[in-house]
Amino acid sequence: MASEATMIRVLDLLTRAPRSQIESLSAGGAGQAKSLRRIVATKNVVAVGISEKISKKRPTGKLAVTFYVEKKIPPKKLRADVMIPPTVPESLSGPAAVPTDVIAIGRLRLEVNAIRNPVQPGNSIGHVDITAGTLGALVRKGQTVHILSNSHVLARSGRARIGDDILYPGDADGGEAPADLVATLSGFKKFVTGGDFVNGADCAIARPLNARRDELVSAIKGLGVPRGATAPVRGMRIVKVGRTTDKTTGTVRASTSASRSTTTTLANRWASWTRCSARGTRSRAIPAPWCWTRPARRPSGCTSRGPMAAVSSARSARCWPRSA
Repeated sequence: MASEATMIRVLDLLTRAPRSQIESLSAGGAGQAKSLRRIVATKNVVAVGISEKISKKRPTGKLAVTFYVEKKIPPKKLRADVMIPPTVPESLSGPAAVPTDVIAIGRLRLEVNAIRNPVQPGNSIGHVDITAGTLGALVRKGQTVHILSNSHVLARSGRARIGDDILYPGDADGGEAPADLVATLSGFKKFVTGGDFVNGADCAIARPLNARRDELVSAIKGLGVPRGATAPVRGMRIVKVGRTTDKTTGTVRASTSASRSTTTTLANRWASWTRCSARGTRSRAIPAPWCWTRPARRPSGCTSRGPMAAVSSARSARCWPRSA
């Protein structure tokens, strides 16, 4: 059976690999890759991922490259050139067979946690010059309550300035200044760009505006008030609530890690396809630890987090939806 690394390489070839990489394959491989990419480009395919193959409504214990579709279409109604093959051709996968699977999940529609009152962890928030992210928690610095989130959410990955305005909900979710101003940036970790693994945290805090302090709620949406802090350890089971993912569970895979950041702008990170782990919509779960979907016209997540947030969510992974 093919390794997951092989499957991820195959997914790259089917979705986001540049034309030069496709053309560098053997003649047969390039042709097969182009053929499969035409299938992926059809309107009925909304996502592609790696998940356990289901046969006769039962899990098989084997991983497959899974095509998530709006609806299953009988083979007799499909043209041969858009029919998903039972396995990935060996010219792409190598000697180990890579089975495929097809799962109907309907059309994915982006649903987010975005409200204006109360100001509560788990909902949309963001710097005025970014799209949106998640309000993580309410914390204290000395005797002052602050809003905690990611540096890429509140501080433009460290490129913002202390005192910058914060919107709740974020701009991508309808937040506008001055009506939705909730706080001002008060501290953050700046990303160091380049090839060295030096980034150990992605966090920032913002001080709530006096006029909105009465709207603060410390209970994380759907979870309750945190009872304290603890050091992460590998294998620890966790639960989180995100602006895009809503409530998901996972397992800590790396408790001590660093990352490197090669870019400082979201635009440079974005591609025609985006690979995400544990991201997506509330309405439908896609059971794939790695999945590729076409991004919405206005991207609102999957920014540079890196291994600082190394969480595996293989049973509740989420994907960006294809725009409705």
